[in-house]
Amino acid sequence: MSANQFADQITNMGSKKASVTAPNMYGSYLIYEADNANKQYSFITYVNSTSQDAAGLFPQFMYESILRDALNNEELSFKIKTSPLPRAKIAGYSEDNHAVLGVIYCSAVTYGLVISNIVSYLVIEKQSGLKLL
Repeated sequence: MSANQFADQITNMGSKKASVTAPNMYGSYLIYEADNANKQYSFITYVNSTSQDAAGLFPQFMYESILRDALNNEELSFKIKTSPLPRAKIAGYSEDNHAVLGVIYCSAVTYGLVISNIVSYLVIEKQSGLKLL
């Protein structure tokens, strides 16, 4: 079996139970070694990082397909579960502090712009002599 035939077989096996678009939207595979006699396969998974499920689900399609082929069991399936780690607690940091810093920054910029605008009129009047007219 050539590497291309194996890749086609893997794609068909992995997409049997999934919807039509699910495997394709997660990324792609590059199978660069397929030794069907010894059941050894080497592949690279390119994962679509814009999908939150791709890192866990997309490699599973390939692993299931390899195990189905190695064990000659078309009904083989296994489930994976991923869960994110909780947010880290940083001493002295809270989201409220972050919001206050944004307000302080915006206020400082606003006051700076208003004051520079007022002062610019005074300078223009002094240079052009408008106030003396």
